[in-house]
Amino acid sequence: MSFVNRNLKVLFADFLTREINEKEFETTMRRSNSPVSTIWKTNTQSEFYKSTLGTMIKKPNNEVSEALMQKT
Repeated sequence: MSFVNRNLKVLFADFLTREINEKEFETTMRRSNSPVSTIWKTNTQSEFYKSTLGTMIKKPNNEVSEALMQKT
């Protein structure tokens, strides 16, 4: 990076620009290929309870926690 007269100039390594220009780059960088609408409809709490981590760590009941917060 260099600044000259308030202008920013950035030079990237050649291997990085080649890697980003490849067709497969976008698909490998995506976390999910499902549309956003399905993520909005997914109940993350029930999915967490189904996961391995969800069986090891018990999350507090959200309704009870909220009720306790309202009382304090």
